[in-house]
Amino acid sequence: MASGLIRVTVGNFPPSTTAIGTRFGRETVQMSFFVNASDEENHPLLYEIEEGPTGTFIEPQVGLFEWTPTIGDAGEHPLRVRITDAGVPPRSVTSEGTLVVLAADAPNNQTPFITSHPVYRAHPGFEIALPVDASDPDGNQLKFNADQLPDGAALDQDT
Repeated sequence: MASGLIRVTVGNFPPSTTAIGTRFGRETVQMSFFVNASDEENHPLLYEIEEGPTGTFIEPQVGLFEWTPTIGDAGEHPLRVRITDAGVPPRSVTSEGTLVVLAADAPNNQTPFITSHPVYRAHPGFEIALPVDASDPDGNQLKFNADQLPDGAALDQDT
């Protein structure tokens, strides 16, 4: 009979993320949002823009995206952000979306819309959190509200 040591290693799982989706902005008005990502092993994450318009910036440690489109930037712009964890070996994923920039003289106060489409399974007795991402074509700050939430459910009006 042979004996020995068997070592099982799990390795490093890549981070998970949601699509950036379609984000609306307006020339000369700053666009700002977080690219959502997490890591199962809680490794620190590094965010970097792989594709995007000139002048875009992302805070590498927290994923805060910022861009102020200038006059002439009206139109659609692809955005791709790579998120890399600090595991061994490092693993990465990308999050993609489209930035739609309206001309500075476009009509104001257009209807905002929800850009997230989460699908979750819920189990009785377990808390769930559903992120709601929304965008306003005019670049205005949004407040959230909801009618007829289930008992015990709450909605943060700012996030």
